[in-house]
Amino acid sequence: LALWGAFIFSNSFAVCGLMVLSALAVGSHSIGYRTIYFETSPKHAGAISGFGNTIASFSSAIGPFLVGSTFSGGHWKTVALVMLVVNVCGSLVAL
Repeated sequence: LALWGAFIFSNSFAVCGLMVLSALAVGSHSIGYRTIYFETSPKHAGAISGFGNTIASFSSAIGPFLVGSTFSGGHWKTVALVMLVVNVCGSLVAL
């Protein structure tokens, strides 16, 4: 929703508000995903959790470099478009 708003709204306050709502939604998501490790494989939950968190940490390490390489001339729309495509593809894979 926040990425969509970056394309639609020219008001920075509206986009900022949508980003806050997006952060709240992500925070709400993290409440439930940790229990899936214990539900699917209680015996190996620690190893699976460690493996999953290691892979997830790569995005925070690689993200700033990708943003720096795609950010050109002060236009955040390219960065938002890349994030939107990655999120949609990830959602389709999860389905």
